[in-house]
Amino acid sequence: MERQVDVAVVGAGTAGLAALSQVRRAGRSFVLINAGELGTTCARVGCMPSKAVIQIADDLDRRNYLTRIGIEGAHAPNTNGQAALERVRELRDIFVDRVLAGTTDEMGEEFIEGHAEFLEPGVLRVNDQTIRARSIVIATGSRPVVPPSWESIRDRIITTDE
Repeated sequence: MERQVDVAVVGAGTAGLAALSQVRRAGRSFVLINAGELGTTCARVGCMPSKAVIQIADDLDRRNYLTRIGIEGAHAPNTNGQAALERVRELRDIFVDRVLAGTTDEMGEEFIEGHAEFLEPGVLRVNDQTIRARSIVIATGSRPVVPPSWESIRDRIITTDE
């Protein structure tokens, strides 16, 4: 199968979805191609879930100041790490759902799951489809890297994907 579009956006992360928004606003025909998990890095494993973890830590730390405002008996709260991480995962799922709402959920044939491969300038192959595009936006993101010189402390390093 062969398709012709104005723009092919490869990658449905933050940059790809921002590009897609501009393409839609301009009224251009498009396809969005994505091979990995949906949801931006920020929503799925980055700043949003990490801020939820920081909020839990801040809430726990506030116990040290509650007596100043007249709240007593707060010095002995206990943290259930498993329950706290479950809450962070729930919030993460909400963040991802909100990021994807109105984008990939409603696309139909404009969204293609798979790896894009350049056949020639302006021509991509994804699964069994050939996509001819006037413009191609490559927004495939990145992956965390632990430098080889840090391998001796790898057990103490947590990347965004972990």
